[in-house]
Amino acid sequence: MALLNSAVFLPASSWTYLMTNPSASTTTNFSKLNKPELISKCEEFEAQMNQPAPQLSPMERRKQCASNTTVGIINRVLPITRKDGSAVEGGYKFWLTQSIEINYGTIESPDYQRIEVQSSPFTAWDNGTPENPNPVGTELFNLMKENDYAVVRLFWEFDGQGKGNVCLKDVTNTDEDGNIEPVLNALGEPLQKKGFNYAPKKKVFAFDNLKAAKNQPKATEEIPF
Repeated sequence: MALLNSAVFLPASSWTYLMTNPSASTTTNFSKLNKPELISKCEEFEAQMNQPAPQLSPMERRKQCASNTTVGIINRVLPITRKDGSAVEGGYKFWLTQSIEINYGTIESPDYQRIEVQSSPFTAWDNGTPENPNPVGTELFNLMKENDYAVVRLFWEFDGQGKGNVCLKDVTNTDEDGNIEPVLNALGEPLQKKGFNYAPKKKVFAFDNLKAAKNQPKATEEIPF
């Protein structure tokens, strides 16, 4: 009976915490705790479990929900300019290069060389509010002022450039010989769908700097004469 009276029944949530967070118990030897100490420790775990989750900033939430992310290398960022050559405040443009490594050697003696896959244009505009400013364009520009290259993760969205860029285009099919033919409806009229006069731009609203540095000078080999 004394053994039953001394038993400690933990709330289910405390057992869950201990099972899913084994590190929580690594610093505590529960076999050496008496009943009050064990109850106190369980209450401590309960308090840790009930702590509210950290609040994300609006930008952190936006990055979490981003529809498009791309990782690549940037070599320079340029201001967006008007026809007269003057810079548009807060607007910047750049190309992001993506590549893969190809092994030119063997499994025993590998020789990996990076080969470019594609290079894509992006824009970045300073935006936000006075309470939550987002000078993403200026930050990218300053990053590349101090470095020769940067490996970045871009968070971006398509910019359709307004309804004036939307148009109707014929729906077409390509036959076996490579000829392009219009698709017709039941009345023999060509089908049309909405499209763009100019391809939507890729507009960056945030980025993560994964690595940035200056190019290392190539070692010069002294050739004896």
